Amino acid sequence: MANKGASLLPNDFAVGGALPNGEYTIAASKASTFDYNGTQPASPALHITFADADGEAREQYYSAGKLEFLAPDVDGRRFINPNGDDAKISKQSNAAAFLISIINAGFPVDKLGDDVTVFAGTKVLIENVAQQKREGLKDQKEGKTIPLVAKIISLSGEAKSGARGAAKIPVTATPKTAASPASSNGNLDEAAITAIQEILAETPDNSLTKLKLGTQVMLKLSKAHDPNLNAIKKLATDSVWLAAQAEAGGWVSDGNTIKLG
Repeated sequence: MANKGASLLPNDFAVGGALPNGEYTIAASKASTFDYNGTQPASPALHITFADADGEAREQYYSAGKLEFLAPDVDGRRFINPNGDDAKISKQSNAAAFLISIINAGFPVDKLGDDVTVFAGTKVLIENVAQQKREGLKDQKEGKTIPLVAKIISLSGEAKSGARGAAKIPVTATPKTAASPASSNGNLDEAAITAIQEILAETPDNSLTKLKLGTQVMLKLSKAHDPNLNAIKKLATDSVWLAAQAEAGGWVSDGNTIKLG
């Protein structure tokens, strides 16, 4: 059977955007980072996994600001400020546009706090809309679109109860594993130790809190486009691993602060 050619009629054109218009279930929602497939430095992003009617997962990252001021916590449940100040999602970001769209579509405001996983299980109608130009950004392309929520079909509890029809949600979560003991991660241990030593050596008193260390690891390795960024960051914020590697790394840790000894 011959492949059918693309129609030249305007009414048959596809809407731009990585996520086609249609109904989806938010299978997972978490605070993360995204480097645009290695083409740009990593930035904080709201990572949404959309599942279509067949259970196929589609990933969408909505940028949320600058990594210097906003970073995902270790569990990916919320955004925090690595400097200890109040964490704020940029008003001009794609994440802000998504959040505004889902609130305007009827997501209960009283369910919102700082936990981004609250959206999981929500069934929505997605429509791609023209992306507004944002002040201060260079080389913005004309005609870009962004997938936003046009309508909430059902909330998580309603979907589970079958009030508006159960959604086919794929299992995307991975079980948490126990903290990694020393010397069980192969070359990752050595790479993580080197990165941490370099970062601590560059700080005024050669010490950082575990939270700030994780952020600095992310900043350092994202600039180098290190494919092991997430794995190394996880080790750098793991109290058990830090304690186990203290002798090899030449640091001391009280479970919260790491200092070159």
